[in-house]
Amino acid sequence: MPWSLSQYNLYRKCPAAYDFRHNKKIPDPAGPAAQRGTSVHAQLEYYLATGEWSGGIRQYTKDKAEQMRKEKYLPELKLALNDKWEVVDWKDPNAWVRGVIDAIKIGPTTYMAEWKTGKVYDDHVSQRRLYLCMILSAYDDIEHGVIETIYADQDHAQSTELAREKLVHEQQYWLENVSPMLRDTFFSPRTGGHCNWCAYSKRKGGPCLVA
Repeated sequence: MPWSLSQYNLYRKCPAAYDFRHNKKIPDPAGPAAQRGTSVHAQLEYYLATGEWSGGIRQYTKDKAEQMRKEKYLPELKLALNDKWEVVDWKDPNAWVRGVIDAIKIGPTTYMAEWKTGKVYDDHVSQRRLYLCMILSAYDDIEHGVIETIYADQDHAQSTELAREKLVHEQQYWLENVSPMLRDTFFSPRTGGHCNWCAYSKRKGGPCLVA
């Protein structure tokens, strides 16, 4: 089964929650924060595609999006790679990793952007690293990649870069780091503060037997 950055982040937080959501297909209802994030993404995608605003976006993020449209960024690039880091169809049974890049301008130096609502999390650094690794693996003529995480509620951005000469190191990093998730057969619960909001927790009537 192909993995994604969201799956990897959930597994690192709690293997049992990953198992409930992705293997046992137990729904995890989206809360208001997730719903708002989806709405903001849709508004920004619509603007990049049409040049028209469909909802309220803070001026900082609006300015970023308007500059991207001027520079002909494309919205929502879906990318699937096999375990040799070769491009495959999104639904290919040999797909190993998948990702959807919010906005991208492809060239010798490729620029990408991810929209986020809410707080800054360490997971966002992992997302930038993975998407840089994926895009440089997918396009041999890209020499350098830059990706920004744009925080729509906080009026600032954080960026990460990757040069082609460091690509093999990044590929190896991801192969090693996702291996435990892909080999796991027990999916033991990992308790922590996240149990307080986890929909699978025992205290919320979920299937977890630990918290």
